Amino acid sequence: MIIVSYFEPFGNDAENSTEILCREIQKIRSDIDFVKLPTIFFESGKLLINVIKKKQPDAVLMLGQAGGRAAVTPEKVALNWIDARIEDNSGHMLKDTMIVKNGPTAYFSTLPIRKIVDTLTACGIPSRVSYTAGTFVCNSLFYQVMHFLHEESFENPAGFVHFPYLHSQVLYRPKVPSLSLEKSLVALNCIIGLLEEMV
Repeated sequence: MIIVSYFEPFGNDAENSTEILCREIQKIRSDIDFVKLPTIFFESGKLLINVIKKKQPDAVLMLGQAGGRAAVTPEKVALNWIDARIEDNSGHMLKDTMIVKNGPTAYFSTLPIRKIVDTLTACGIPSRVSYTAGTFVCNSLFYQVMHFLHEESFENPAGFVHFPYLHSQVLYRPKVPSLSLEKSLVALNCIIGLLEEMV
């Protein structure tokens, strides 16, 4: 069983591309456990970790929206650091904060990063390896979960993938990159398929 998490809208956005994607894909993938997370620094991590403890999944795929990016970007590294430029959805704006005190500086994703990029590119979907998940809630979640999985000696695939805005989200922002819903759904299906092959 695979767990796929996604976020609620945050900042000035009325929608989150990952929530839209997961809502659509749930219609055809009832075998996947989808988890909606609040865009809140530590609450999101605690919630997903509790689900992982309960469900004992074969793989964990975390999704987030990266407005401004033009490609699907699997994240290679989770940093033990928060330095927010905006508030999370609880009104907190943390600066220069370690996620886990005395924890490792970083964790590497255990997703098949390069295979994801190569597979999506072959399907005509822009995809790039990313070496920074930022220093906001996406990275915070990524680090918290990878830290927990490391402590639990979880050896199956786990990691984070950022998706661009969807076309519908940038109707009035013509200079902002976006990806079609159709291609985004194909991308997510491909990533899930690659994980299924591994587990």
